Amino acid sequence: AWLGARAPRAVAGIAALTWAVAGLAGALMLFIWFGTAHRFGWANHGLLLFNPLCWLLLPGSVSLLRGRVPGTWFRWLLWLVAALPLFALFAYWLSALPQRHLHWIVLLWPVHLALAWTFGRHPRRAPPRRL
Repeated sequence: AWLGARAPRAVAGIAALTWAVAGLAGALMLFIWFGTAHRFGWANHGLLLFNPLCWLLLPGSVSLLRGRVPGTWFRWLLWLVAALPLFALFAYWLSALPQRHLHWIVLLWPVHLALAWTFGRHPRRAPPRRL
């Protein structure tokens, strides 16, 4: 989050890679859940961490890479993706048969929160373009 104020384009590039990988992992988990009879893939709470909604953040990261301010939908979706791991943590503590995702929650929730804090607080003016 600190680096985002100084080098937003570099952080947007890292965020784009993070969101692409998270979306790919989420799509794979969805396929395992709905497309196969895999016993441990059913109702996987990891979908709240590796979320296919991250793919919808990629156009906003392209806007950030170009030095533009993404739309308000980007901020709402960014905070939604950052809030979903809280539900995974709640499901971890509440579930009768807990899934062992606590280490993933501890690893990925701060990443999602930092990206939401960096790019989702308020719209910024685009930095002046240099030729």
